[in-house]
Amino acid sequence: PSQKVNRFLEMQASAGAKCALFTQLKVMQALFPESYNFFPKTWNFPEDRESFRRESNEDTFYLLKPSKGTQGKGIRLAARDAVEDKYEKMCR
Repeated sequence: PSQKVNRFLEMQASAGAKCALFTQLKVMQALFPESYNFFPKTWNFPEDRESFRRESNEDTFYLLKPSKGTQGKGIRLAARDAVEDKYEKMCR
């Protein structure tokens, strides 16, 4: 069957976009850490820049995703040392 609906419009502001969904998951994880341990550590730039610097691993690669509206375009893979530089370039 063909696709009829690809978005729930009322949910876009609270959970439909990656950043909003992450924010909601982070709140729920703080309230119920045992139940909300199913998603990887995530940072929202630029708000979580300091947290990323403290908590990220030196020898790990990270996925960088544009905030919204790119439909999968612009996703980048970066080593920890290059994350902030690549993020800045994505936002120009």
